[in-house]
Parts: sequence; C-alpha cells; structure tokens
Amino acid sequence: MLNELEVLATMEHALIVENLSIACALGIDLDAPDGGPMTDRGRDAASAASAQAISEMFHLKRINRALVASGRPARMDRADGVTTASGQVLPVPPDQAGLDRLLERERSLAAAVDARYTGLAAVATTVFEDKERQTWRDLLVDNAPNHFDDLAGLLTALDGMAPADFLRATRRTANNGFEQRMLEMSGRIYGMIVHTLQGSFDPDFATAAPFREMATALMTLMDESNHLLVQQGLLPPFPPI
Repeated sequence: MLNELEVLATMEHALIVENLSIACALGIDLDAPDGGPMTDRGRDAASAASAQAISEMFHLKRINRALVASGRPARMDRADGVTTASGQVLPVPPDQAGLDRLLERERSLAAAVDARYTGLAAVATTVFEDKERQTWRDLLVDNAPNHFDDLAGLLTALDGMAPADFLRATRRTANNGFEQRMLEMSGRIYGMIVHTLQGSFDPDFATAAPFREMATALMTLMDESNHLLVQQGLLPPFPPI
C-alpha cells in the first residue's frame, strides 16, 4: 500500500502541473486584452482549473504527511504521464494535441487516478481498523479524493465550446531571447519550489517551518512569472525535476 501511495503522490504532482497548465492555457485571471479569457465561460473554466490545482496540492500534502508518518520520505517527484483505462499514456504537462482534446483528456486522467485510489480503499477498509490507522482510512476511504466529480466546474464551463474559443496561450517555444529567458526563469522557479517543498515535510517542525515559508514565497513568484508568460501566449514549461 505504501508503494502504491508513493506512485499516487507522483500522479497528484502531475495533476497539479496539469491544472496549472490548463489555467494558463485558458488565460488565468488576466483581462482579455492582456491574453485572458475572452468569455465569461472561459473565465469560469480558468477559475475552476486554478481551484483544482490548489485542491491537488492538498491531496499531495495529505499523501506525503501519511508517508512521512509511516517512516518513508515525502515524494516530490512527478509522473511523466498517467496511464488511462485503455492503456494510453497521457503525457503531463499537456501538449497541443492534449489541449485540443481537453475535456476528453481530463475525464480520462481523472478516472485513471480515481481508479488507483479505489484499489487502495478496498484494502484500507479491511486492513486499517484500529484507531491508530484512522489517518489512512480518512485518506483512502472516508475522505478520498474524487477527481472525476471535481471536474464538474471545468466541464460545465467548456461544454460545447471549440478549443479555438477558449485556448489563449498554447506556445511552448520562445520566439526570441526575451521569451526564452522568461521560460527558463519559470522553470527554475518551479524547480526551486519542488526542492523547497521536499524540506517542508521534514518530521522536525522547527526544521520544516522555514521551508514552508520559502515555498509560499516562491509560489507567489511563480504565479507572477506565469502571468507574464501567458501575456506572451506562452505556457510555463514545468521541466522534469
């Protein structure tokens, strides 16, 4: 179960990157003239993707706390992709083809990750019965994530819309030196966040606290960086760590 939970941690990290990428592709919260959503539905979808990214961060946090409590290190590495029920591997972050099939892609991703949780829940209900294991039951059974249901806001907002009507930023390749430096800066900030969060899960609270503070500051910096990228029509790179 711990081995499987470690895999789920890498998938939750992938879903964070997925949803942040979608929010940026939709124009996040920028004004329309600056590269933001062109319609109210597009703005609702961008808000839903941003909210889902935050939700995934809490999922990853809960998994890592459970791993650390069990004597294992936190997992901050990221899955390169998620294997769907049909055996297809969907790469993360999404490429242009993935954005063009966004709703179908998100349904497949959510169903695949939820299926992993369901498999663990079946074991948790029979193995973890005593009070000392309540954390596990809460994580995997009583309050397990439901990624598919969480898609409702995004799916409702974009239902019936063509990708051309809601995609605002799709480029991943720089057109000039300025854009290349912006992409590199975003990638470095992301890497710093991941490494800093690793330290934030140290079992010693006094040791972990400064890392949490640094991670929060870096997340704000990455948000500002991503806004600048989207204004140029670029998506943040989220390079492998």
